[in-house]
Amino acid sequence: EVMRNSTDASSETAILILDGFDAARGDAARSGVLAFMRRVSVELKSKWNVVVSVRTFDAQKSRQLLELFRVEDGDTTSRTGHCRQFTIPLLTPDELEQAFAQIPGLREIHNSGTDQFRSLLAVPFNLWLINKILETGVNPIEFSQITAEVQLLEKYWDKRVRYAADPEDREELLKGVATALVQTHSLSVRRDKVVHSSNAPAWNDLQSDDILIQTSELGIQVAFSHNILFDFAAAVYLMDQPAEDLVRFLTADRTRPLFLRPSLTYHFTRLWHFKREAFWRNFWELLKQSDGHVRLFVRIILPSVLVSEARTIEDLSPLLDKLRSRNSIAIEATAYVLHAFRAFRPNNN
Repeated sequence: EVMRNSTDASSETAILILDGFDAARGDAARSGVLAFMRRVSVELKSKWNVVVSVRTFDAQKSRQLLELFRVEDGDTTSRTGHCRQFTIPLLTPDELEQAFAQIPGLREIHNSGTDQFRSLLAVPFNLWLINKILETGVNPIEFSQITAEVQLLEKYWDKRVRYAADPEDREELLKGVATALVQTHSLSVRRDKVVHSSNAPAWNDLQSDDILIQTSELGIQVAFSHNILFDFAAAVYLMDQPAEDLVRFLTADRTRPLFLRPSLTYHFTRLWHFKREAFWRNFWELLKQSDGHVRLFVRIILPSVLVSEARTIEDLSPLLDKLRSRNSIAIEATAYVLHAFRAFRPNNN
């Protein structure tokens, strides 16, 4: 009613912007947002246009979102029905020059870094991470071998959590917040549920470091300052366990694989870079799972991590060795990897 009344006397079309649709985790939350958009598009069609920001993966996998906007193909520049899609590009060289001028030491680590690291700098959030790391007085040479976002997040976690003042208290509070968010299927939780007198100093420090924030005017809700930090914290504190235990954790609530999809990606990417043998153990064990709900996610996420992070043919040796022996799971896994290769690296030979 407020929206209708605000435009009744106007001849111009108003715009409703829904930022971060992918932050609506779980079926109930997304259904509510979609229902609201559907009402606006039907009841206020001539008065309001709707703009939704969403990660490409989540946009492509949300059938209801695609139906609502009547997207019929994957061309991000197409106009289909009343829908237009705009892909947000990486930062341009000129925009990076602005960042070099604002962040001391950034140009130095850009010039000394790997090609993969330089590509990471084209993502604004990664620039924020680097700036926060540099504020701790880190030697820029420490960035020289970084090739993946998860390595950058690990370095940020080292400097801001693991080796900061009172690291045990910080980690305990972060784990408690991440656990509460997963249990409530939300990205914020009441402060009195997670912050107590015993961890108040850690709470203050994590606010000062922009890791945790108060999200309501009255300060009664707690959240991570960015959804990516929650996704990473959930991977670190809730998923670093044997494959069998991880399956039990995911199947304890059928909505968890969807709610924690980004965290699962971070978890398996961390294993790839820091515990490669554990990655392959998880790879084979999870692909054997009979639970269809878990299999649906792991057969998408595990191959996509493999495709995005592998750099040489030797990286694929465990898969190729089993494939040569005509292992049935390896044959199935190879099909998933080829599908992921086509989806995530379409321009590569």
